[in-house]
Amino acid sequence: MSAEHQLKLKEYAATTSAAQLAADRDKLRRGMQAVWDAQSDQDWDASADALGYPDLKGKFSQKRAILRSLMDQDEFLDSIAPPVPLSPQGKFESDKSKGFVPPDAVYQSGGNTTVTVGGGSDLRKELSKEEGKQWASAMDAGSRAGALSQDLEMMTELSAVAPQGPVVGRFAEAFPGVNSAADAFNSVVKRVAPTLREPGSGSTSDIEYDGMLKSLPALRNKPEANAAIIGMMQAKQQIMVEKAAAVAAFQQGEASEQQTRQRLQELNSQSIMTPQLRALIGATGSQSDEAVPEGVDPSDWEYMNPEERALFQ
Repeated sequence: MSAEHQLKLKEYAATTSAAQLAADRDKLRRGMQAVWDAQSDQDWDASADALGYPDLKGKFSQKRAILRSLMDQDEFLDSIAPPVPLSPQGKFESDKSKGFVPPDAVYQSGGNTTVTVGGGSDLRKELSKEEGKQWASAMDAGSRAGALSQDLEMMTELSAVAPQGPVVGRFAEAFPGVNSAADAFNSVVKRVAPTLREPGSGSTSDIEYDGMLKSLPALRNKPEANAAIIGMMQAKQQIMVEKAAAVAAFQQGEASEQQTRQRLQELNSQSIMTPQLRALIGATGSQSDEAVPEGVDPSDWEYMNPEERALFQ
């Protein structure tokens, strides 16, 4: 959370009545629970309407980032809240811990009321587990992405060769049986492309990257598209490497949890789709809506050109 946001929350807490603050905090925590429970776009939008958060409609893909933002606000408001007076039993336990009453003394109460203070603790634990898995996944993905530099360099070199030109020299050794530079380029793309995906991350770059992958069959063998595709892959690789570095800095104690979370949010919001590639995809359309025939691996279908797909239809 930024310093500016923290200042606004302090001003809000200082100028809001206790009753209104309690009502707003209750709404915030109900919103956190609703965000956590939402499993579809429809659930999300219905909860946004019911809780009075119209600005959240249509943002189900940003669920984790929004939930973390709400929880950061709740935790910060907890941190600046005035101390709550101790209950009689709380006062007794405090005095006992300080040695003011005998260690074997037992609190006696005339009532049976039980009070639970501070909602959302279980939710925080669950989110922390989920976030930990995401951060570990970012580390693994960054390591895989970092190992792809040689393949991306080879794609750059192949894109400079005429698509129908023969593969010669070291390319002929690297791609035995391949007849053209275009086929060699496409084989590298097919091998590298899945490695740069981050399923479930919800990041802007992954959404854009997935859209590009679905459009690859229509973009195949277009020289003007190859350079844009390489640029997008390199940008995706860089983001994944930087995300892994951010988590590594946290592990090594060089960055706080909040700093790491903010850095990851910045990286997740970065766009890698250039206007040129967006225009090419828009002009060619995507074949992603075609049903995958029975018996065909969806990951293979995704990279087939129209002629290859026709063999299975």
